[in-house]
Amino acid sequence: MWGPHCAVLYGKHAAHAELADKASGGLNHYWIPAHDYVYKFELGGVCHESMAGIVALQTYLHTLATAYTAASHDVVIRSNDDTGGHTGVPPNACRQAWCDRVTVETAYRAISDMEAPLTTALLTYLETRGEVVEVVGPSTWTTETRVPTVSFVHRHKESSEVAKALQAKGFAVRCGHNYAHRLMQVVMPKRDVEEGVVRVSALHYNTPQEIQGLVRAMDEVL
Repeated sequence: MWGPHCAVLYGKHAAHAELADKASGGLNHYWIPAHDYVYKFELGGVCHESMAGIVALQTYLHTLATAYTAASHDVVIRSNDDTGGHTGVPPNACRQAWCDRVTVETAYRAISDMEAPLTTALLTYLETRGEVVEVVGPSTWTTETRVPTVSFVHRHKESSEVAKALQAKGFAVRCGHNYAHRLMQVVMPKRDVEEGVVRVSALHYNTPQEIQGLVRAMDEVL
């Protein structure tokens, strides 16, 4: 997961009117007027850290897009940092203007290109351990079929046992149904839903070395 967990809800007046008839117009208290759309669905104050994150997100996407475009044209980007080293961040990245669609799409291509080898390495390893591990979902990487969140179950051990052993080795993996309770019941009807799966989330800021370290740890734990 990356970026602020913040969303925008919008809809048609007709849809809200239908909802208002069934559930007093929204999630907030009954005494709030149904026509006060924002207040009716906002259960608390504005999430200020998420608001700040959205502002930072545009700079982050600009940085990714600019570095990715430069790398595609074999341009070396250097910033005037204190170390004099190569940071991959353009000197003026933090002063860029608003993200346009091209910038966002370029940034996401960069993200996809960075995540592909990480996820492929992880899935390839898990496939070699098919005698003890079952991957949940597609076992190969394509941007059309999966994101770099990889879930698997051990054929003989509980997911919590595997997750705790990997956590003890310094890897932040999760286990359980991950709020996908109904999906777990359908996908794995013979398993304990609360135990669920072992979940590994690889993202574009992870490194190949980190995935290699995780693979070595799983080799010991599995």
